[in-house]
Amino acid sequence: MLRATAPLALLLLSSCWLRTERELDERLETMSTHLDDYLEGGQALYDGDGDGFEQAMRAVEKGGELPGMDLGASLDALHAEAKAARQGKTRNERASRFVALSGQCAECHTSRGHSAPLGADEQPPLQAALVALAWEDEARWQAASKALRSDGAKLSEAADWAARRQALAHVVAAGR
Repeated sequence: MLRATAPLALLLLSSCWLRTERELDERLETMSTHLDDYLEGGQALYDGDGDGFEQAMRAVEKGGELPGMDLGASLDALHAEAKAARQGKTRNERASRFVALSGQCAECHTSRGHSAPLGADEQPPLQAALVALAWEDEARWQAASKALRSDGAKLSEAADWAARRQALAHVVAAGR
């Protein structure tokens, strides 16, 4: 009897493993797309491209599925903040709400022990700063803020993450 059920057990275990692998692949793809849209939105706002910013925020609003994870409330808050950023009346309001999105990201990333994705170090300074805020990564923040300052950005040397978000919002709102 045991010999007869062993292949069935193996089949069930492999089926669960494959399902988990597919879910992980889908989550990684969703989050990668989400991050790309977020970074494109920040660059568009900084460059004064209102249409590009709105398009990127619409994509962030839609989000995607994260199968196997119970993140409904967190994602709803993130999508609402993206919508609020998109609907901001002034560039300052849009920048403030946009950079605040990184706080939503960091809350989820830090509570789950996630680190920034590979290749995040190779971003231009503004995008590197946004990645640093989204993961509350001190070393990334120091490098990105130094690069932004050397490019002429008036970025204060704030010590806490909320103040850093506010400082970067001012840089994004000021634009090029």
